[in-house]
Amino acid sequence: MNYQRIYDSIINRAKSEGRVKSKDTYYEAHHIVPVCLGGEGDTGRWRTHPNIVLLTGREHFLCHWLLHSMRPENQKLTKAFVMMCNVKDKVQQRYVPSSRVIEYARMLHIQCSRGSAGYWKGKHLTEEAKEKLRKCNIGRTHTEDTKKKLRQRSTGRTHTEESIKKMSESKKGVKFTDDHREKLKQAKLGNSHSQETRNKMSKTKLGKKRALIKCPHCNKIGGNNVMKQWHFDNCKKKKTDS
Repeated sequence: MNYQRIYDSIINRAKSEGRVKSKDTYYEAHHIVPVCLGGEGDTGRWRTHPNIVLLTGREHFLCHWLLHSMRPENQKLTKAFVMMCNVKDKVQQRYVPSSRVIEYARMLHIQCSRGSAGYWKGKHLTEEAKEKLRKCNIGRTHTEDTKKKLRQRSTGRTHTEESIKKMSESKKGVKFTDDHREKLKQAKLGNSHSQETRNKMSKTKLGKKRALIKCPHCNKIGGNNVMKQWHFDNCKKKKTDS
């Protein structure tokens, strides 16, 4: 199948119709030559820019599918096609593809995520992108309603015994590299609590009695957290007896 010929025919037909956005007619702006392939233009300049064309929702979806089919090795085109299959969009009236196409897009997403050269896996933001995100969040605060919802979601949430056991098993036998240890060390340097924070922590502990438990193997008594770390199943007395 000649994907390029089909793609060109959709673009040329859209150009020849002289389309214009309005309240009664819905169109989506599309880069004829994708940005990842050197294409330029702001989608807001659809009236004047030669690389921007207005497409219907279905045409826009088909064009991204065709671009992916023409260059399946291009991860950015693949990502764009997968995003077009995400029909939950409050701004755009996205075209809804068939269930088979959506399943195919999900498989592409999984392959890209798991693949060693996947677009999403191991992706790091550039310093420029980080700076843009930082500037966007300056001065932004949660509303009281949002704060209340966050408190409700976190209040009373505890790990189950099964969850704690799984986390413990996943950490057994894990050894940090010297480079990792050095990074942890550097991260903690100078990271101390202020006097005000220490006073607050001290006040929260006033009047609270520490729960004491006894190890059945060596009969030592101590705090719950420390005892479970070094006694009970991890007790040296138990290991020597067995």
